[in-house]
Amino acid sequence: MIAVYELYRTDTFDSDLKALDSKTKGALKKIIYRLIADPTRFKPLRGKTSHYRVRLGVYRMVYKIEGERITLMYVKKRDVVYAKI
Repeated sequence: MIAVYELYRTDTFDSDLKALDSKTKGALKKIIYRLIADPTRFKPLRGKTSHYRVRLGVYRMVYKIEGERITLMYVKKRDVVYAKI
């Protein structure tokens, strides 16, 4: 049986998304489609269970998986995003 995941966004993710340029937003959209198909395909964060990160040029998107719920948390530059977690 294939798991069906629900996708949620935090307010922080939405405000981070508004700050991105259109090229990065397009790339992020493709990544999110791949994420829904297989959310564990990307690299897990050390020390944080169920948290994952996706490289997107100089940006990193951080999300967490809770059961069948994927929560998009942040999309910020690398040096900033890891300080938030």
